Amino acid sequence: MDGVPCKIRVSVFGPLRLSAPDGSDLTPRSMKARALLAVLLMTPGHAKSRRALQDRLWASSDRSKGSASLRQTLTEIRRALGDWRDLLRSDTRMVELDPSMMAVDLDARSAGFVGGEVPVLLEDIALAEPGFADWLAAHRRAHVATPATSGLAGRGNAARFRPVLRPFARARDGSDAFHATSFVEGVARSIAEWGPVHSYPTRENAQHEDGGSARDFVIDAAELSSGNKVALQVQFFRADDRSVFWRAQHVLDREAFFGGAEQGLALAQNQGLGSALHRLFEDAQLRRGDRGAQPDAFAAIHDMFRTLGREHQALQKELEACYEEDRRGIHLAWLAFLSTYSLGERRSVNMEALREEARANLRRAMEQEPNNSMCLALASFVHGLLLGEPEVARELAGRAVKANPRNALAWTFLGAAEIYLGDYAAAYRHTSFAQSITGEGVYRYLVDMLVVAAAALAGYSDRAIAVGEAVHAAMPTYTPPLRYMLAVHAKNGNRVAARRVMAKLQRLEPDFVPDMMADPSYPMRALQQARYFDTNLPIFDLD
Repeated sequence: MDGVPCKIRVSVFGPLRLSAPDGSDLTPRSMKARALLAVLLMTPGHAKSRRALQDRLWASSDRSKGSASLRQTLTEIRRALGDWRDLLRSDTRMVELDPSMMAVDLDARSAGFVGGEVPVLLEDIALAEPGFADWLAAHRRAHVATPATSGLAGRGNAARFRPVLRPFARARDGSDAFHATSFVEGVARSIAEWGPVHSYPTRENAQHEDGGSARDFVIDAAELSSGNKVALQVQFFRADDRSVFWRAQHVLDREAFFGGAEQGLALAQNQGLGSALHRLFEDAQLRRGDRGAQPDAFAAIHDMFRTLGREHQALQKELEACYEEDRRGIHLAWLAFLSTYSLGERRSVNMEALREEARANLRRAMEQEPNNSMCLALASFVHGLLLGEPEVARELAGRAVKANPRNALAWTFLGAAEIYLGDYAAAYRHTSFAQSITGEGVYRYLVDMLVVAAAALAGYSDRAIAVGEAVHAAMPTYTPPLRYMLAVHAKNGNRVAARRVMAKLQRLEPDFVPDMMADPSYPMRALQQARYFDTNLPIFDLD
């Protein structure tokens, strides 16, 4: 058909079918081959590591046999694709489908099922492998819950909820409200970088007093200038009932708006960001309880920070569903970031597969949102902590800071990269600046924790202990600050304090013994790399 791209047509409702542009059937015949394609099709970015595919489809086989079976299945798929074999790409680590070569019906409505019963998702696929069976059942339930409206691609879906941000700025002295406009648009931009929201330019919201729907949030700032000072009165409220959920007043120097003293303005914006996110998190949690509610990235992000990623599989499924419904790179970046908790919390996972999937998600995220400072910041942290690539981490964090100089997590992760590169003075400088501009958002403990690490390595023991105790008070089940405080107390010869901290750590990690601090498999790479302690220090005879 004229004007229609020449692509393979893929249908996942009813039997899985791949059709060439001329209508010929390209679907492989074996169940395992179709199941492998199903996994790739339903995965954000359409990419999986070889190890992850083996774990999903050949978990009951030993590693060498599973690897051989995977190679054989890939060969079968390419044979079935014929002239279109380039759709499937693979190397020694990854397997992926080229999205530019296919059009996939991941939306029941776009596939033509409007009203009535929607065919079963991937109806002709059934495998006894437990991991695959559970995965397929979960995807099928998600489609049955909201037939013909819940689509995975879902753009323009009327049933889908997305918050609307309406920045509104005004000047009490009749000026052009430049400072208020700069503030509210900065907050709105930062929120939109975190997750899917609609945000409108300030000039389109002059009539916000007329009300709006329950999903509309107004960010209102009024300014009054006097000499070198600008006073901003800020409030966030719902447009429908005008209920205010946050208000504050900030007095800032004019220089803050023109590349001078950024700290005050950055703090004001991040306080606003934290308050707005908190309300979006709360609303997302309420919507989550509704029958047939759409997956919500804000709810998943909140849960990830609050549970320290301990509900990894559930969070992963929700973020994957968010991406499938709204194909934004930030969802993939959050998926990759979720993997870092497995390392820090010493969870039993296949680390090789975890790293490969994180790498694939980040690559897709950067392709889709290269100018999103949150995508860049999250990618930096993953490259530094999970992938062990500190130079890449520093480069990405530097780009994140340039993209949005008031992004507190960007500065935090720039400091984290400097930790792994051994520049502890720079690490402490960057993390301390991040802490100074961070509000009280759900992610505050992560910023503070990296201040603890940088302070310990830069030789500021008292600062490391003070901030570490504050983090522990706020997040008692979060183990990293306890590890660093134990190391600092032991290095300083404070055996009483060291034993007290070690007792808390052992309640969370019953297998912990002091010798682990020098074990490369224990998540203390920064201190080990810095030779912060050795076997002659008191830490090794605390038992």
